[in-house]
Amino acid sequence: MSTPTNSSRVTEGSATTSTFTVRLGQAPSGNVTVAVSSSDTGEGAVSPSTLTFTAMNYNTAQTVTVTSAQDTVHDGTKDWNVVLNPASSADNAYNGLSNVNVAMSTADDETAPTVTLALSRTWISENPGSTNGFANVTASIGATDAVSEVDTTVTVGVAAGTGATSSDFSVTSNRVLTIAANSRSSTGTVTIGGVNNNAVSADKSVTVSGTVANTVGGISNPSDVTLTIRDDDGPTISIDSPSVNEGDSGSTTMTFTVSLSPVSTQQVTVAYADAGTGTASSGSDYSTLSSGTLTFAAGETSKTIAVSVIGDTTDEPDRTVVVTLSNPTNAIFSGFVTSITGTGTITDDETPSFSIDSPTVTEGDSGSVNMTFTVSLSPASYQQATVDYADAGTGTATSADYTAITGATLTFAAGTASQTFTVAITGDVITEGNETIVISLSNNSSGTSILTASGTGTIADNETPTLSINSPSAVMEGGSGSTTMTFTVSLSPASNQQVTVNYSTGGTATSGIDFAAASGTLTFAVGDTSQTIDISVTGDTIDEPDETVVVTL
Repeated sequence: MSTPTNSSRVTEGSATTSTFTVRLGQAPSGNVTVAVSSSDTGEGAVSPSTLTFTAMNYNTAQTVTVTSAQDTVHDGTKDWNVVLNPASSADNAYNGLSNVNVAMSTADDETAPTVTLALSRTWISENPGSTNGFANVTASIGATDAVSEVDTTVTVGVAAGTGATSSDFSVTSNRVLTIAANSRSSTGTVTIGGVNNNAVSADKSVTVSGTVANTVGGISNPSDVTLTIRDDDGPTISIDSPSVNEGDSGSTTMTFTVSLSPVSTQQVTVAYADAGTGTASSGSDYSTLSSGTLTFAAGETSKTIAVSVIGDTTDEPDRTVVVTLSNPTNAIFSGFVTSITGTGTITDDETPSFSIDSPTVTEGDSGSVNMTFTVSLSPASYQQATVDYADAGTGTATSADYTAITGATLTFAAGTASQTFTVAITGDVITEGNETIVISLSNNSSGTSILTASGTGTIADNETPTLSINSPSAVMEGGSGSTTMTFTVSLSPASNQQVTVNYSTGGTATSGIDFAAASGTLTFAVGDTSQTIDISVTGDTIDEPDETVVVTL
């Protein structure tokens, strides 16, 4: 076979192809079969898999196509071969043919991955014996980057930074991290620890760097990271948790106090911010708290953060505002934590109060009408509230006037301001005057009070008793002595209470001559419907016209 004339390079994943031709150097006496294969199927595929040259037709060209393979691994340029292998069967009838390797290469289409250094914590205490006294260094390849086909090693370097010397930190002897082939995370541990100097000092820093080695190549060194070494001999920062009543209007100041102990001879700073984890709502329960920095000059031990609490008349639970302190300089938080919080409490000063009204209803002549009592809760509660009601038994109405009231509990769902209940009033045609029913409230639920403990419902009577007086038949005066003229006064209908009326006399008859003048008060006891007034008429022998006596009520 002749050497192919156009071998080439392909790029993986881009579906690129390369072709070359194969010819025999002389005419075969019989058919010749040549197997075609790839020395590395991971890099490319070939077709067809077999070439056939017919007898005596040696110069006919055969074409082989090479197609690139795809992977997601950073592996550089790979060299491989297309192998042409003549079959050694009797059918070939052609000797002297040998294997031919066609040189190929596949260009990598993955961008070299980025290696990143990371610290298990961004700061350490200078005390190596504490849980915060050390940090571990790791290396990794980004989640969207291609992994490497070979191991990647990262040699970690640690150099003194701001305010630090080599005596302020220690590093484990093995400073090499390995990211295994086809992996993203490093194995091995490089640990940086603090060194206790028992002296008050400012925070220091070290710079952590990495040098990458990878046989494929093309991977850059990672960016440096900075580790802070915090002094454990310096002052401690703390914050309190204040409480304030919200008020009904305007605003009230809630003051957080941030303390530094013991006093420091250098400037100390700490950042503060609204943690956003309190139950109070920024902008409605309190004015928005902007982030900021507190600066303690040398010798200062206390600073304050003011939060403006907005007053309202809404019943609501106590709420909280949480302030976070972080990033201290030249000071620490107790326990070497990265941040601390103070929780301010806004105490609600509204107590929902129950009250009951005093309704009036006209009873009617028959059947029944409803008297509706309204129980109010002001302000409405943020949670469910209950109160019991019952007939106090001190009203003037009797069991005949209304249907017996069975005591019950009114339940106010959160946000409910009023509830009602009714009393059935019995109609009648008895004159009895207005009557009352007294309802009492009791057993209110926790967090509420009773402002008006009882309500008096009035049953307005719709019967009005009427008084009338008759005009008695004429009487003969007689020639001497006296005769009685009787007037009847009637009350209809009968009343359930005492009724009185005044009366006096007059008319065309002459008082003192023709009759005895009379005046006074008639009293109708309960149930009475009739009373009489007797007038004494004086007899005489004088001829005179008929005369009248008039009784006025």
